[in-house]
Amino acid sequence: MLRARAQLLRAAIAEHTGRDPPALPLPPRLAAYGAVPLRERAPLLSQLPAWFPGGGLPSDTPLVMEEYGQQCAPLG
Repeated sequence: MLRARAQLLRAAIAEHTGRDPPALPLPPRLAAYGAVPLRERAPLLSQLPAWFPGGGLPSDTPLVMEEYGQQCAPLG
């Protein structure tokens, strides 16, 4: 379906500009890796301290980044 939409969009661009667009890239090659056994597992919530050390900032509701002391970088 995406390829059909891409072709329609390319046709519209070509009609509007009078130029042929470059060729579409080839679809990615797929490889068959066979079965991948998953031998280890762990409960998700018990892993959070390893992913986010420091304990975080407790809050009853989600806060915006400025309330955490982070400032937005200017755009542009």
